[in-house]
Amino acid sequence: MSYGPAHRTYARDHDAWRTVQPLLPAAMRTLGDEPEEEAWTSGAATLHLDRYRVEDAPATVVVLHGGGGHGRLLSSAGRLARDAGIEAVMPDLPGYGLTDAPPSDRRYEAWVRLAAGLVVAERERSGRPLVVAGMSLGGMLAWHVAASLPVGTVAGVVATNLLDTADPAVRAAVVRHPALARVAPAALRALPRRLDDLRVPLSLVGNVGGISNDPAVTRALVADRRGTGSRVALGFLRTWLAYEPPVAPEDWEHGPVLLAHPGADAWTPTALSLRFFDRIAGPKRFLELEDGGHLPMEEPGLTTMRDAIAGLVATPAGG
Repeated sequence: MSYGPAHRTYARDHDAWRTVQPLLPAAMRTLGDEPEEEAWTSGAATLHLDRYRVEDAPATVVVLHGGGGHGRLLSSAGRLARDAGIEAVMPDLPGYGLTDAPPSDRRYEAWVRLAAGLVVAERERSGRPLVVAGMSLGGMLAWHVAASLPVGTVAGVVATNLLDTADPAVRAAVVRHPALARVAPAALRALPRRLDDLRVPLSLVGNVGGISNDPAVTRALVADRRGTGSRVALGFLRTWLAYEPPVAPEDWEHGPVLLAHPGADAWTPTALSLRFFDRIAGPKRFLELEDGGHLPMEEPGLTTMRDAIAGLVATPAGG
């Protein structure tokens, strides 16, 4: 595992992320205030990283995207962390953004493994407490990453959504057509493994129209062929729906959990995340981001989210 210069950059090789910038609140815009770009290699995968560096920061937060995102989109959250004095690292996970990885890493368990490896590398690099955060599908990914590591590795988990794919109600919400949720797990299990690398448009299987409550923002995100407008491997969908974490929420001992859920999420309503959150043992806190959409950018929820990020310095994950 090693760090190095980014082979491809958002500054030079991909422009679609710029389109959404004027549509975001001023506090979330990164155009003209871009993060540093670097790479982190683990095995055959070279993950592109965006980083807002903060010398002498009291903590580092690794921010994980979900399906249809990438690190540059979540650099908006990284900027909020940087402005609160926390160093923020936003990786592109395999299949999205500017990361180079073999098709075999376009699997959910590979996302967990690679993100966990990055968390450990960041902790060893800085010696700081490490918070793992995630938005959308990345929220549960953050929880799974922490669960895969020894107790004490992570100082806390922050999520905008906690989507348990074992829950039929969650499956029905995330897919484009509810009927697909009933047949997808069995159908994907039955597919020959040689089809795992076949990629289909994310918009064909996911309800991507709910990614934002602002139609202009949604259109800009769907136009990004390395993000929401990309294709997803059938093997990723299969392994995501079938993933079993090593720790049950009732046995959770891996640090405090903060669920900061958008209150007006048109894609995955708050009640779906609370079904899982309510099962988590140990210190936890729930905050509603009032009027916030799935991509939380509306006030007053945006201010709530900024305050919660600032609070990580004193009490990781709001515990």
